[in-house]
Amino acid sequence: MDFFDPKYAGKGLGRKSVEYCLKIFIKDKKVKKLTVTTSQHANEFFEKFGYHTIRTVKDYWGKGLDLHEIEQPNEYK
Repeated sequence: MDFFDPKYAGKGLGRKSVEYCLKIFIKDKKVKKLTVTTSQHANEFFEKFGYHTIRTVKDYWGKGLDLHEIEQPNEYK
């Protein structure tokens, strides 16, 4: 999990963090897909990197906070 102080929102830290991890994972040919569990609040962020929702569970993390299981094939460019 990655968490950043809200005062750094919009400064590209989340994007840089995901890009760094993807750069490492795509080198490993044994990694066939990348799966992330998140909420509806970060789902759209990950879609920018090619992730898509494969499963949603309402109120999984708590009332009004749904689980979104998202994945992408190991094809990030």
